[in-house]
Amino acid sequence: MGGERRFQDGRIEVHLDHRAAPLLVHTWVGAPTMRVVEPYFAAVAELAEAGERYLIITDASRAGRPDASVRRAITQHSAALAAQREALSVGSVVIVSNALVRGALTAMSWVDSSMAEVDYVKDLPEALAKSRAVLMTRGMAWPPAADALCPQDRRF
Repeated sequence: MGGERRFQDGRIEVHLDHRAAPLLVHTWVGAPTMRVVEPYFAAVAELAEAGERYLIITDASRAGRPDASVRRAITQHSAALAAQREALSVGSVVIVSNALVRGALTAMSWVDSSMAEVDYVKDLPEALAKSRAVLMTRGMAWPPAADALCPQDRRF
């Protein structure tokens, strides 16, 4: 489960950093295209092979808005992974820098139970703090490698 992977389509990129497993950090840059969405979801599906629990931080702070066909593919891939998420995911933290968008997503999670297990935060330090709390409540140790993800002036 460890290591790093990148999927690119020109200036569009998704970076998977699993060096601090079970804390996995997925960073999106630009508006997702099928050329990054397809291999991304294949890589997420591969997590099931290890059979280990995990928590994903998705950094969407630099992501753009995908077109309708890509949004549909993301929805379909996400639905296909529902059983895996149920069995192995202990949480999901999404970094959304825009406060209005973050508020809207949080409000939608009150109505849509499928969004209830996602925590929306403003930045990486907040995502790490939330992830530490989730791992602790699930009886999972904080991975020492995750400390390298923290800004030097703010250790958790």
